[in-house]
Amino acid sequence: MPDNESNVEKSPGGSSGINSSTPEVEVPKLSTNMSLKAYLVLVAVGAFGTTFAQQKVLGHYPTTFLLKEQFKIGQQDIAMFYFWVTFAWNLKPIAGILTDAFPIFGTRRRHYMLMGSLGAAAFWVFMALGSSNYQMLLLGSILMNICMVFASTVMGGLQVEAGQAFGAPGRITALRQFVQTASGVAAPWMGGILAKKAFGYTAGVAATVLLTLGVVTLLFLKEKRIVKVANEVGPGRPKYTPPPAMIIAVGTLIAISAWAVKNPDFKKLGIPLLAQLLVLVAIM
Repeated sequence: MPDNESNVEKSPGGSSGINSSTPEVEVPKLSTNMSLKAYLVLVAVGAFGTTFAQQKVLGHYPTTFLLKEQFKIGQQDIAMFYFWVTFAWNLKPIAGILTDAFPIFGTRRRHYMLMGSLGAAAFWVFMALGSSNYQMLLLGSILMNICMVFASTVMGGLQVEAGQAFGAPGRITALRQFVQTASGVAAPWMGGILAKKAFGYTAGVAATVLLTLGVVTLLFLKEKRIVKVANEVGPGRPKYTPPPAMIIAVGTLIAISAWAVKNPDFKKLGIPLLAQLLVLVAIM
């Protein structure tokens, strides 16, 4: 009689089990030494800070009232002001490329978040100090939004990183969406109240929120430093050729957006569209 035990494979723990070809599940390796709780805190505070303290959210009414009452600017010029100060958000994919390709002080998240949040706080203060000068207000607004874009990009990267590492992308995404929605409701309401006061109050609230984000980053974002070995040869970047249909479609859209930029009636639509398409071409 055949020995039935010959068809049974010993398990690593010493117990017997049926031989199976089920592959072992590889546990993801974290690029940081943070816990899921630390990621949740960072994503929540990051989503709140980069939404609540935006100039088009908390600062919308105070900035608009300042432009109308202090500088006597009409609606068309106000729209142009917001167009330029928020233009950096159209180039947000470039911030993602920079954070991945060019680590600062050996990190792709920690120092970009610190520079983004603290820089945005500093430029809010700069805007308050220069609120009586249109050029200073415009310059400070543009630079503040650039810093906010980097902070928001890092926060999104942390969301993806945590979702992959802990297998909880839905939970992290739901947290981010809830915080951003709540911030988008509370900030304009507070901005309406602050619009009745000096612009410095708005800048102070926004700077405080962003400084808090910087402190939370220092406490919770413990990213491992990237160590580059001299003469290290890594795997080459895989070659990718976009499909002809994609090339034709992007080329057509670039031509349309270039025409729109030259047309005064469609210039405001053409510039951000052209910028987005050029970013797409760079990614491709």
